[in-house]
Amino acid sequence: MPLQHSLVTHPLEPAAHPMLREIPQTTLRALPLWPDEPTVLLSDSNGQAPWYLSTYTRRQNGTSDPVIFQIISDAHLFDQLFDLLGSDDFAEEVWSILMILPKNEKYVQLVLNLGQRPKQYWSSGGEGLALFSGRNMYKLMYMLQIVEDVVCRAKTAPSNDWARNLIERGFLDHLSTLARAISTQAGPSSTVSNWLSSASGARFAVWRSCIALLCRVITRFVLLDPSMQYPSVISKVTSPPVASGVGRAWLLQMGTVDFLRTIIPCLSQSTEIDDASELSMQSEAEVVGGVFDCLLVMCSVTPFPDLLQILQSPEFVECIQCVLLRSHTRQIRLRSALCLEELAGLTSDKAGTRAALLATLDSLVPSGSFGQTSEAFFLLCVGLIPGAPVACSPLANTLLKLLTNHNSLERTGENSIDEWLIGCLRALRACVKCGVFDETARTALASMVAVCYHESGKSKH
Repeated sequence: MPLQHSLVTHPLEPAAHPMLREIPQTTLRALPLWPDEPTVLLSDSNGQAPWYLSTYTRRQNGTSDPVIFQIISDAHLFDQLFDLLGSDDFAEEVWSILMILPKNEKYVQLVLNLGQRPKQYWSSGGEGLALFSGRNMYKLMYMLQIVEDVVCRAKTAPSNDWARNLIERGFLDHLSTLARAISTQAGPSSTVSNWLSSASGARFAVWRSCIALLCRVITRFVLLDPSMQYPSVISKVTSPPVASGVGRAWLLQMGTVDFLRTIIPCLSQSTEIDDASELSMQSEAEVVGGVFDCLLVMCSVTPFPDLLQILQSPEFVECIQCVLLRSHTRQIRLRSALCLEELAGLTSDKAGTRAALLATLDSLVPSGSFGQTSEAFFLLCVGLIPGAPVACSPLANTLLKLLTNHNSLERTGENSIDEWLIGCLRALRACVKCGVFDETARTALASMVAVCYHESGKSKH
């Protein structure tokens, strides 16, 4: 007897939504199941022999659970569940359930067959635009997760022809357009702004995760080109490589400068949402990682004069301030510093890139009140200074002036470590090693270090 499904919302709270009544053989029930565990109820047409599916049952029974097997194998049943992602009331609950299920084979096959589609598939009005649309963030994320899984793993990647065909037939063009639209909440995704206007923290997390996924998928495709430099901060993909030059040619054709100008503000936006929930911090890490991966790859092929415009833009300066100093998560601040340091080593003018980054850092030097939050900022300074000894002179003078007026005991008290002072001294030591200071400045610095050493006897330095 065929199974039907019901969505069980929070226990003891009756659920109703007009959209759900339009789904054939779908009913809603409120059952006292596991608190805060989104649950699906499957039963036969007579309502007998119910099966329950939740994150709890998956943890207990794994993929051998008969209900999980039923959903995976029944395309019609899964499509009904998938359609519920369009419900404002239940999308979050349905999404959490889909994430405990293996990817549906129907949609996996759709992705594997994309390489055989004609170019018109991605043109205006084509089916590809509907399949990868920004109108439903959850559905878009689901499809992008499958694409990322296929392109990153050799055991699932069909061949290098699959990736090359997708690049040549407009798939990455569509994804780059979609990334621009979603990040600016405009264009084909004009509904995004309305969707976010009444958004919960979870919706912002989904929006940010979509941007991250788009950036990661684009980056993975481009890096299949063996002629591309491979940033060390990006894990290696094991899929078959495409023909040399395919990814690079697409990057040059699509216009990296305009794309970077669009997505760089997402780094700032990702750290501005004041939500310390685990979901929010995870999505912040995803978007910072995804956008930086894309940034590194695109900057490696961007002519330096164009790249310099980006590095000196107000949007990029704001981005650096956000990811290095405003983010609430230490791991994000440290990874951002690592990516920015590596950026200089990937460009055509390494010294020029370091000089531009140091000039930006000079304008953003944090005060002593930042404490441990300044750790990543100073680590980036230490990493960049040796490669641009002349360009770091203004930054060195700024640090010297701040150190002159810094009182460690006033900032931290007698029983605390002054993290700002430690970072500042490390950056100044790097400047000294590069010969930035003349004898007078070195003497003044030595005197200040002696004062700091004296104060450290009264604290834990």
